[in-house]
Parts: sequence; C-alpha cells; structure tokens
Amino acid sequence: MEFLGKQLRAYGFLLAIGGMALLAWVMPGYGQFIDRYGASKIAIIAFFFLPGLTVPLDRMTETVRNWRCHIAIQAYIFVVCPLAICLGAFWLPDGPIKYGVYLVAVLPTTMSSSIAFTAAAGGNTLAAILNAVGSNFLGVALSPLLLGAILGATGFVGFQQVARTMFEMCLLVMIPFAAGQALARWSPRLRRDAEAMQVGLLQFFVLLLSYCAFSKSLHQVTSQLDAMWRCFVYLALMHLALFMFSRWLGEALRLPEGDQIAMTFCSTQKTLAFGMPIAYSFFAKTPVPLTLIVLPLIFHYLFQMFPAAVLSNQLRARRAESGSP
Repeated sequence: MEFLGKQLRAYGFLLAIGGMALLAWVMPGYGQFIDRYGASKIAIIAFFFLPGLTVPLDRMTETVRNWRCHIAIQAYIFVVCPLAICLGAFWLPDGPIKYGVYLVAVLPTTMSSSIAFTAAAGGNTLAAILNAVGSNFLGVALSPLLLGAILGATGFVGFQQVARTMFEMCLLVMIPFAAGQALARWSPRLRRDAEAMQVGLLQFFVLLLSYCAFSKSLHQVTSQLDAMWRCFVYLALMHLALFMFSRWLGEALRLPEGDQIAMTFCSTQKTLAFGMPIAYSFFAKTPVPLTLIVLPLIFHYLFQMFPAAVLSNQLRARRAESGSP
C-alpha cells in the first residue's frame, strides 16, 4: 500500500490527465458545452493570475553577480532549445503534431521539478528558483512571440493574424498577471495563502483545459498514429541530446558545479501548465485539432522526468561517496 501511495503521488497528475481523455471520449458533449460558455477562458486567466499573485519579482534581483549562469540558462531555454527542436523537426510531416512540437520548443522551464531535481542533486537551488521564476516571467511574452514567429514562417498563419493573436495573448496574459501582482502587493497575506494552494489550483485548471481540448478532437487521434510515434521518438531523442549538451555547455563555460547542475535541470525541462493555455489561445479558433497539439507536450512532460531522475540520483550518490553534505 505504501508503494502504491508513492506511485499515486508521483504520477497521479498524469493519471488524472488520462482520466480527462477517457471522460472526453465518453462525454464529449459536456466538455464542448462548458468550453462554449467560457470554461477555457476562465482557466487561461487563472493560469496567469495565480503566478502574478504568488511570484515575488523582487526575488529576481537577488544574486545578480551570478549573471553568467542566469544568461546561460535563459539563452538555452529561449534560443538553443527552440532552434534545435524546430530545425530538427523538418522531417516530421506538416500538421497538428508538428505544431505541437513547435509549442514544446518555445516553453519555459517547470516551476517545480527543475527546482526539486536541482536540490536533490546538490546543485545551486537559489539559482534554480530564480531561473524558474525568471523563465516563466519572460515566457509570458517570449513563448507566444516565438510560437507566432515560427507559425508565421511556416505559412500556417499570416503575419497579420500572428500580430492579432499576439495582441489578444498580451491582454489575456499580461492583465491577469499584473492584476495578481497588484493584489499581492496590497495583501501579502493573500500571497502566502495563494502559494499554499497554487499547485493544486493550477493542476485543476490544466485538467479543465485538457477536458475541453480532448472533447473537441479526441476522435481524430486514431488518424494520426503514424505521425504520433515519429514525433514521440523525435522528442525523446532531442530531449536526451539537449539534456547532455546542457551538461557539457555548463562545463565549457566553466560554471561552478552547483550552477552546472542548476543549468542542466532548468534549461531542459518544459512546463505543461504554461503550455496548455498557450495552445488553447493559439489554436482554439483554428481547424487544427487541439488534442493533437497538446499530445507532444504531454509526452515530453512525462518523458523528461526519467533522464532528470537518473542524473539526479547519480549526482546524489557521487556526493554521498565524496562525503559532501
């Protein structure tokens, strides 16, 4: 029972997403109904209001002297990963699965697992916290901008439509984020209460968006099975390559060991919570099936945990053998 409890805590969220897919298969009409009456928009607003309420921006001004580490991590997230993943995806067939790969490429790091793996491996946890917060803050503007530029360059949408979508995204993202920041400054106690509930609330809204997305287009998955397995193999191999390259790059830049560890885990993790609302905002009004857009994201989110866990355990064991605290 104890083992089962640990597995449920570790993978319960992913099982819940699978449950949303099953619910959408059995009851697609209800998901389409609540989506039509604003459930998805409420979820997207909440996604950016909650980080605005809980993220203290003054933390990002700390440890400025460690600028080489911060620049390396942010450049890896928003320059190296998008370039490598998007350029390498040329052989994938055009379509929604490929657009999902582009979405994965432009996302910031996770707010939880990147910090947890860094801490477990004995890395610079403060650097991981600052860069997780920083990348998500930058990602509010950069991720939609990069995705719009990529889709415009591929001819999927015109640049005029990209500009209009960017404007709508700014309103949908920046206003809730700014409102959260203002409310947190007015009531610090509210920020503390929100921090305690943030993970659970964000997971709830991810599940709500997943249900709305799956309800619209889950039946179209079977027609894309060939493209799906190609995409999943590609994302797995690309993640491993980027994961190992980030480790080598940290050594090449002669960063301290703790910063190298933070860079490895922060620069290669991709956030599911941030990706869902961006996918919905960009593709909900297009004929592209949303389910097929988010499947690469869900797969990448699951797969990225395994190499991170292996390396974290190896570094922890090495630290134990050397007698380091």
